Amino acid sequence: MKLLALPILLALSAHAWADAADDDCAKQRAKGKTCKLSIEEETVEGGVVKNTETPIIVNVYGRHGSLIHVRQTFIPEIIKSAEDL
Repeated sequence: MKLLALPILLALSAHAWADAADDDCAKQRAKGKTCKLSIEEETVEGGVVKNTETPIIVNVYGRHGSLIHVRQTFIPEIIKSAEDL
């Protein structure tokens, strides 16, 4: 596995080094000079996404209490079982 990784690593680093050598800014930095980058104007065209789906409206008329209630006579049994743990 190491024998396969070494040639790949060398090939990738040589490719990156070749790209840097072809770059004008890399040549300027190698000479100790500053590099000037110019960014030209670019026109971006686009549109607005519109919602074409039908909205769903839900009316909530009131809040209801829980349908689960603890029996008041059962509370001492709950405490007793918790103490036994």
